[in-house]
Amino acid sequence: RVELRALLDVLRAPDATQVDQVSNAIGSLTPPSACGDSELLAATEPVPDAPAMRAQVTEARAGLARVDALAASGKYKEAADLGRELSKQAATIGYAPLIAEIDGTRGRILIDLHQWDEAKAALDNGQLAAERGRHHYERGNIVLALIYLAMQRNDPEGALVELKKADAIVTGLGGATANRARIEDYRSQALASLGKIDEAKVAAEKAVALYEEGEGKDTISLSSPLTQLAYVAYQKGDLVTSVKLLDRTLQIQLRVFGTDHPRIGIAHTNLAFNLSAADRLDEAQQHAEAAQTIYAASLGESSEPYAEASRALVGILQRRGKLAEAEKLAREVVAKLKEPKPTTRYANALDDLGAAVMAQHRADEALKLRQEALAIREQVLPPGHPSTVSSQIDVGDVLAELGRCKEALPIYEAAQKLTDGPEVPPYLAIAVRIGRGRCLVETHHQAAALQPLREALARNEHPEVVDDRKLRVMTNFELAQALWPTDKAGSRAAAKAAQAEASEIHAEDLGAALATWVASH
Repeated sequence: RVELRALLDVLRAPDATQVDQVSNAIGSLTPPSACGDSELLAATEPVPDAPAMRAQVTEARAGLARVDALAASGKYKEAADLGRELSKQAATIGYAPLIAEIDGTRGRILIDLHQWDEAKAALDNGQLAAERGRHHYERGNIVLALIYLAMQRNDPEGALVELKKADAIVTGLGGATANRARIEDYRSQALASLGKIDEAKVAAEKAVALYEEGEGKDTISLSSPLTQLAYVAYQKGDLVTSVKLLDRTLQIQLRVFGTDHPRIGIAHTNLAFNLSAADRLDEAQQHAEAAQTIYAASLGESSEPYAEASRALVGILQRRGKLAEAEKLAREVVAKLKEPKPTTRYANALDDLGAAVMAQHRADEALKLRQEALAIREQVLPPGHPSTVSSQIDVGDVLAELGRCKEALPIYEAAQKLTDGPEVPPYLAIAVRIGRGRCLVETHHQAAALQPLREALARNEHPEVVDDRKLRVMTNFELAQALWPTDKAGSRAAAKAAQAEASEIHAEDLGAALATWVASH
């Protein structure tokens, strides 16, 4: 302490040499661990002795317990309102650890309400108070909340920066299993947002193992990494695994929160998307509507979570052939998610609307929507992100539908180069090769089309997934057309395989197009 005071006196008016040497001077200080009162130096600032102030702190902490109870029961708005009142009281009291606890809790609740600017201000204030009051445990919690906030704001790179801070804090606190689990949990989410699917899976598996070691097999903490593992499985085309993981997540959350908590809505929404992709439409619609009901009651129909549940329902309606209903709902979602700053959520909504109008044969309108979604993703996502690749393929597909294959081919070729890496979901590698093969056929380069189409068939490894089966029908159809000039027997075999599978999965539009082609050949 004497050394530090002396150094600060010297540095009050440093010359150029002292500025250059300041890091060395700080590094030469005796470490705090060598001090006889090192534990006291690291301990959280104690509650003041003044009886009146101690009573105020006790009362405020009782209020904070009330905030926690409201949030746990899903009453986020009430919890946030009370948190704001307590924050003002804590600032008046002036006890730094109390400010950290209240603003840290308030910030986490505001994240759930998607009031991100206020959440960031609360967490930043809480972090400063935690540092000032040496409240290391709460500082760690706040840093983890800032990581989560960065991901919610589509800033996974920022989340990884905060993760480095959290790593250091957790190590300083002894590396407790629960804290280490949360870091791996958030790391998984950040990596998944960056499109680093395999790395995200490794981090999520570590988080699951650590949570199960520290808290048990049914702890609510498992919800997040299990959801991330489900996302990875979905991206890999393994819908059986993704649905199983999401159902486990829902059952865990139901035991803890009951049926009406907003967190239950997240599980319902995720299941709706996955079950829809598996063509289990009745179950998918039940989950989507359950999520809408929960969010309407807790966060309101104008909230982003409600819009996300509606997005799931858009896809279900479209698969059912209710195209006008799907378009109407998709337009409502686009209106709700539009913000001054472009987001991937808004791009997703534009894609949903684009798919709905494309299904109604309005390709020119669909192209504008797809191009806007692609521009957003290129702006906000890192280069080569799977979502951007998917957008490129979507734009190419619409151009091909409009007969503009010369414009579509360079887009497909650029996208295909990005699908060879391990992080890109297999279905994208299949879809881009189908699109490229089709356009090569349309531009009379049948021989060149054979390689990408055969590669698409070889990569299609999930016969139980309806969407993959549709891709296989499309691939065989395009292959039949590519083979026709040089191998008519092979062409007819590919067409026959496509017809048989189209019939099995009730793909009427594809079946009709195939029948027309076969009849003329």
